[in-house]
Amino acid sequence: MENWTDAEIQRWLLLRAIEWCVFPAFASQPLVPIAFLLFSWYWVIAAVVVLNILWSGIRYSYVNITAASVACLFVAWAKWPFAIGSAIYLFIYRQFVPGLIALFWPFLAGLIPPPGKIGVIELAFAKKIGYVPENGGVPQDDTPQDADRAEAWFKEGKELWRQRRHVEAAACFKPVAEQGHAAAQDALGSMYAWGYGVPRDWTQAAAWWRKAAEQGNAEAQGNFGMAYAAGMGVPQDYAQVALWWRRASEQGDAYAQGELGYLYALGKGVPRDYAEAILWLRKAAEQGLPNAQHNLGVLYRDGYGVPQDHAEAYFWFAVAAGAGELGTPSAKDVAKDRDEVASHLTPADLSREQERAQRWLEAHQAKPQ
Repeated sequence: MENWTDAEIQRWLLLRAIEWCVFPAFASQPLVPIAFLLFSWYWVIAAVVVLNILWSGIRYSYVNITAASVACLFVAWAKWPFAIGSAIYLFIYRQFVPGLIALFWPFLAGLIPPPGKIGVIELAFAKKIGYVPENGGVPQDDTPQDADRAEAWFKEGKELWRQRRHVEAAACFKPVAEQGHAAAQDALGSMYAWGYGVPRDWTQAAAWWRKAAEQGNAEAQGNFGMAYAAGMGVPQDYAQVALWWRRASEQGDAYAQGELGYLYALGKGVPRDYAEAILWLRKAAEQGLPNAQHNLGVLYRDGYGVPQDHAEAYFWFAVAAGAGELGTPSAKDVAKDRDEVASHLTPADLSREQERAQRWLEAHQAKPQ
């Protein structure tokens, strides 16, 4: 692998990890068709199922590069010759059911989904081949000891994450997170939440987000509030959701502002307060968050917390529809709301709000739809 690129190594690690997760089924692709010649097909399949169940107890604790590599080559070269040859033999002797299963077994075995903790095995393989050091990815004598080096490691981790080199990114984030770097703690929490480079673990995600949030990291406060909202890693608790989203909102986090405004509109975790809802939704909307823009338009359309104002509602619906970014609840629904409220406006008012929305979108570098 000395001459391989990082992308090639990453791909190799991912593929071997997927295969190792379901190793008995993977290795069975050429073996099961041959076994059908010697044993009843249903007993053979039952044996594969049992072996997969037993394998689930050891696949994370034991990995073997040689076995994985040999199995990969053997399966790649032998599965279809063995499957086709066995099927022909079984068809000749009029054993049509096992013959059909044998013929399609390489495909059927490939349908068995791997578990969600592929990252555990991917990291283990990376350590085995020396791509990531055994101590977790970072040589202990090279761990950053000062703020400048910690920040450099964090930036390196961000760049690796951007390149989707998640195992290496986690290796950069973890040591500086353990030293108290708030942004690294937030990033590591996100990696645990989605299983990037580390096993998916919402308890770990929430724990790292908490550490960063308590240091005042706005993004971590938003993420920690999300964990409470979803009940992932912590008990579902909307009072805590509102608490952490407010702290993030007060630092200008647009996502938290939009979600906090929505909580006030619904009265979840906080008393229902449309004035507060308008306040936070407007802050998020002015930062360009389409979901907040749409919700703000709804409050103006229905007159909650403000006098009913179809012109202002049209403006925010038009902006949300024109933003065309992730976060819009549904482009079709937003456009429908925009067009419906337009029927309440005079031609002059409609033209004015269209021009106003156009100017807003141009100023924020968004293209209207």
